Amino acid sequence: MIGLSPSYLVLFICWAFGVLLDAANDKVRLDPQGPLGITLDTATRDNWPRIVEGALPTKRMLFWSSWLKFGKTVDDLSDGQLWQIVHDAHAEMRTDAAQYKVPVRNIPTAMVVLAVGNELIFASSAKNANSFAYNYEETKVKNTLHLCQIAFFEQSGETLEHKNGANCGEVLAAQLYYTIHPGEALFGKGARIAAVLWNKAEGRPIQTDPFWGCNKFVEVEGLRPLDIGDTAEAYDFETMGLGKPEINQMQLCGAPAKKPESSSNA
Repeated sequence: MIGLSPSYLVLFICWAFGVLLDAANDKVRLDPQGPLGITLDTATRDNWPRIVEGALPTKRMLFWSSWLKFGKTVDDLSDGQLWQIVHDAHAEMRTDAAQYKVPVRNIPTAMVVLAVGNELIFASSAKNANSFAYNYEETKVKNTLHLCQIAFFEQSGETLEHKNGANCGEVLAAQLYYTIHPGEALFGKGARIAAVLWNKAEGRPIQTDPFWGCNKFVEVEGLRPLDIGDTAEAYDFETMGLGKPEINQMQLCGAPAKKPESSSNA
C-alpha cells in the first residue's frame, strides 16, 4: 500500500470525518414533498446538540415533523384512517430525507401521529439527539419523564431513564404539543396516538405499540394508543368534511413556526 505524507493524511482524515457528518447539515430548508407537510426540522438540526466553541463538529439531530390544523375536530377520523395517515407520513419522511441527501442509515425508524382536538401533530423518532428530551429546556415532557422514572423506581427499586434516550416519536410529539400549546395539559383531552416503525426485514413500516418506556410515558400523558391489529383505511379530508388543513411546522429548537399553507387532501 502506498503511504501518505503527513499533510495528505491530515486532509484524508478531515475528508473522512466530513463524510461521517450528515449531508443534511447544510443550512438549507427545502419545501416538503407531500400533502401532510412532513419535513426536516432544520432549526433543530442546526442548533442541537448545542455547539461548543472550539469543539469538533458533531452529527446534528435529525428529526421530521408537521402540524395540521383543521376547522373542526379530528375525532371523526377512524383509528384505521389514522393508521393510514401515519403510514403516509412515514413515506413522506423518507422522500424528504432523500431530497436532503440523508443516508438511509440516518433516517429515523419511527413516525408518530398525535390526534388531539382539531389537530394532527406528526413527529418522527430522532437520530443523533443526545437525549434531547432530557437535556433541552425544562418542559412538561421532561417532568413526565421524571415521573416515569419515579414510578419505575417504586416498582423495581432501580433508577432508569427512558430507553433510547427518550428520543422516540411519542415523546417528541408531546414535546411539539407543549411547544404549540404552552401551559395546556394533554391529559384529559382524549388524544389518540399511533406509531409505525420501519421493519428492515420486510422493507416497510409496520404498526407498533409504544415500547422502551414510551408505554409508561403515553399512560402518564393520558394518550390512547391505537390497536396495532386495526387495518389501515383510506381517507380524504375534504370529502369527510374536515376541509383543507393549515399545514405548519413548529420547530423545536431556535426558530419560529413555518408560515401555514393550505393543503388539498392527503
